[in-house]
Amino acid sequence: MFSYEDYQKKSAAAQNSESLPKVGFFKLNKDGDSCLVRFNIRSTADFKMAKVHKPVFGRKYEGLSNPYAGIACHNELGGDANACPLCAAVAAGHPVIGKAENVIFVEMLVAYKDPATGMFAEPVPVVWERKGSYSRELVAKLQSYGDLSQQLFIMTRIGSGKDTRYNLDYAVPAIYKPEMIPADFSAFENFKVNKHSFWEKTVEEINEYLRTGTFPAQEKQAVQQSTPVQTAYAQPTYAGGYVAPTSTPAQPGYVPPVQPTAQPTYNSPVNPAVQPAPQVQNVSTQAQEQPAVSSEQRSFNRRF
Repeated sequence: MFSYEDYQKKSAAAQNSESLPKVGFFKLNKDGDSCLVRFNIRSTADFKMAKVHKPVFGRKYEGLSNPYAGIACHNELGGDANACPLCAAVAAGHPVIGKAENVIFVEMLVAYKDPATGMFAEPVPVVWERKGSYSRELVAKLQSYGDLSQQLFIMTRIGSGKDTRYNLDYAVPAIYKPEMIPADFSAFENFKVNKHSFWEKTVEEINEYLRTGTFPAQEKQAVQQSTPVQTAYAQPTYAGGYVAPTSTPAQPGYVPPVQPTAQPTYNSPVNPAVQPAPQVQNVSTQAQEQPAVSSEQRSFNRRF
């Protein structure tokens, strides 16, 4: 329940959010392209950094709307690598998951320069993903110019492919007027970089990906959590000898139980020789309709 006043506040916030420009991704397309930049950085406290597993170059994560974005590592900086199933998969030679790396997500207002006319377009809010080491260049700029949100910089792309680098120079106010990019960072007020630039997946979702090769849909995952089903998954072998883990790790001397051949009795089967497939019931229904289990069967279950 909420009051009418709360409703009005929520409605106003939603309208304001819809009126703000959508935050995009920064990109200079080719060698020589340039743009004007105003950073949403006043001090190192504004740095947004994370440790992520990006897919190996040329690969992608199946099942994600942005399959090339990194996935947050469950191992904190300097922590126990065993806490992260992605790190364990990399060590086992997984062909898609890349090693964990530190990255920085830089929020900026950018006015792209049209190479044909030499004119700068209207500024747009973007996020620029760089390796964590790029933070040192930003620290140097903070030491030289102070609050970066109050300065304009001109950025130029040099080179292409793996040889690409970016020159970042101070934009002299006499040439590049500050009003070309007003210091309006309202687009970032309620912005969450972990909802935009990289994924935060649970250990269960990651293990599902390791078993099946694709991340589960949220609806499917919710059903699996509420109604767990014991499933024997196949162990696909990937290049490099990587074998996806199963939901139940193999134990020494473990032998899968032989499935009983007896079929359950159903009400009024059309053909007694062909039994219909059992239907998966809601958890509460299963608890009420679970058939009686003999002492021999309970002993069998405990052994396996």
